[in-house]
Amino acid sequence: MPSDIIYDLHSYTSTTENVKLINVRQLGYSIWLRIPEDIASQYVLFTVEELLSKREEVQNFSYFIERENLRPWLKVRTDLLNKEEGFHSYKFSFVHIKKHDIISLYFTYNMQNDNPSKSYLFKNRKNLNPEVEREFLNMDDGQRWEGRL
Repeated sequence: MPSDIIYDLHSYTSTTENVKLINVRQLGYSIWLRIPEDIASQYVLFTVEELLSKREEVQNFSYFIERENLRPWLKVRTDLLNKEEGFHSYKFSFVHIKKHDIISLYFTYNMQNDNPSKSYLFKNRKNLNPEVEREFLNMDDGQRWEGRL
């Protein structure tokens, strides 16, 4: 059994209950995705798709994913994953080794970043120190929001 971070693949109907919260700093070289036993023993992976993505589709996912025989897990290089802040969902489609039936499983996560590219906006100025607040109040509206969005 793999010793790194392990997540489960789920059916479409249970994706909302199984959204994982991942911090970009948690990600190492790879993560492991567990395939349900009944599927792992009879199905092979044939395609991976990032849903609702603005990125280019990965044509050769086999470069990013390893699976030994019909073992119940996939080793996924984190280069495949979208590391932008926000919600991401992947569809892993498997084909039955004899019947050619197709089944899809999903991995869904919300990516966090400790160092976001956008600075935070504070709705309430109560916590500003008096010097910063004075400087803020002396700016016109254009200067106040420039560089803060």
